[in-house]
Amino acid sequence: FTLAFLSAWVVASDIAQSNTVCGSWQYWAVTLSVLAPVVIILLIFRQILLRKYRHDDLAPGAVLPEGQLHWNRTTTLLYPALCSSAGLIAGLFGIGGGVVKGPLMLELGVPPDVAAATSATMIMFTAGSACVVYSRFGQLLLDYGAAMIIMGFCVTLGSQLLTFVLIKLLGRRSVIIFMMVVLMSMACSIMVLESVQETLKIIAHPEELSHFGRLCPGKKGGLGCFLAQLVVSW
Repeated sequence: FTLAFLSAWVVASDIAQSNTVCGSWQYWAVTLSVLAPVVIILLIFRQILLRKYRHDDLAPGAVLPEGQLHWNRTTTLLYPALCSSAGLIAGLFGIGGGVVKGPLMLELGVPPDVAAATSATMIMFTAGSACVVYSRFGQLLLDYGAAMIIMGFCVTLGSQLLTFVLIKLLGRRSVIIFMMVVLMSMACSIMVLESVQETLKIIAHPEELSHFGRLCPGKKGGLGCFLAQLVVSW
């Protein structure tokens, strides 16, 4: 419910942005308004975790149950900060946040299957929010997006079934870790290759370094206009 609420807030914020003058104080007030519910929800859940687990009172050397995170006054701020950094990196560089959050949760001691499921759930909402933001700048290709959704759903379903079969046959949940490592290595390799190609292009044409995009394009954009154009096209 919390993730759905925050995603809906992002959508409402983008719709409101399309009705304000880009660069004005109203524009930035609407843009930064998404931070308020995030901080409030973070503080509320921090207090819930501290009251529920009371890990600050644990004796030195105490062993927690498998999959149980160590929640204290430091980690209840550190872990959300790390996840927020993962989301920031994913938004800036266009990578999947799961590339960061998956290994992070494994390092924290979360079981592989729980880490994979939790990471995928979080990424579903963050990816949806990112689509809303990209639509504001006219960078969302509907035909490609529809094809990728169908292909991603089918491949994910098949992969999940295959994973369940392998875990049942081998009796080891480490299969999930192996698959995560392989997929992330492939993704990182492709990113490096793409970065090298773009770097070579810039070296060949150094004048492109001085070309920057505009925060406020000349035409009106945003999710509101995007939805209006979609309705008209239908």
